Amino acid sequence: MTTEARLPLSMQDLTHEVVTADSNGIDYDVWTWRPPGYEQSDQPYPVLFVLDGAMFMGTAIETVSVMSTIGEAKPAILVGVSTAPPGAHGIQRTIDYSAEVPTDEVRAAAPGTEFSFWEIYEKLFEAAGMRFEDGFGGTDAFHAFLTEQILPDITSRYRVDLDEVGVAGHSSGGDFAVDTLLRKQSPISRFIVGSYGTDVLEANLPHR
Repeated sequence: MTTEARLPLSMQDLTHEVVTADSNGIDYDVWTWRPPGYEQSDQPYPVLFVLDGAMFMGTAIETVSVMSTIGEAKPAILVGVSTAPPGAHGIQRTIDYSAEVPTDEVRAAAPGTEFSFWEIYEKLFEAAGMRFEDGFGGTDAFHAFLTEQILPDITSRYRVDLDEVGVAGHSSGGDFAVDTLLRKQSPISRFIVGSYGTDVLEANLPHR
């Protein structure tokens, strides 16, 4: 019997580093994965940023591995990003993925109910010694981290198709993806959005 650690075959090209963002000073775990066949090819590959990478990178790798093998998706370089310990990812993701502070109208309990979803955030930020309004509004800094720091580094090390740079986000991560979609200028042009809430963004959606 051996106790040697061994990654599944599909994950053996997975690398990890901790990167401090120039834009906000936060440390992030960054995982990078090359798809099967990368070394045997000279073609450029799409890049997909996987938000909440600590939770979703494994699923993303398996999905791309299988779907690209059967011809249902292009092989792609995956870049997973999450707040690095000892940072609190649950708090930092809210800052990074939410463009605006929710208005009082958005935060109000729905008619006929006594509970507002935002009470969870109020208690979370209070426990961390933060004001509610300081827990949002970090999308510009996080977008700059991905596109001005991580993407150039990935491009310098791998063959990247800059016409196919995407982001995948779920829940608040989906909010970030939609916020990026609505930006007038961004190298990110492909989007996978899961179960996102429009409530924080809705006030400015029409003019954006």
